[in-house]
Amino acid sequence: MARTIIDALYDGNLDFIIGKRGTSTEYRKAMSDLMAVQDKLTQALPEDQRGLVEEISTASTNANHFDCKQHFEKGYRLGAMLMLAVFTTPVELEQ
Repeated sequence: MARTIIDALYDGNLDFIIGKRGTSTEYRKAMSDLMAVQDKLTQALPEDQRGLVEEISTASTNANHFDCKQHFEKGYRLGAMLMLAVFTTPVELEQ
């Protein structure tokens, strides 16, 4: 499958241009909360059904990944279209 520059940007393969950024405090807290709830749910289930928690987590992560990527691509394209409009629209200067 051919990769586009948008794919590389989304996947973080162009960090050398903008520098690497860490995750936010809010994100780390949300992930910690999620892990705690998953652990509680795992412990509440009978042993033979505990794998369902991992299946739900994996399916949710995959769906979220594709949703985020789609929104990233749309936003990136919008930004590019705005830049194109700025650079191709004649500017009328006052005299």
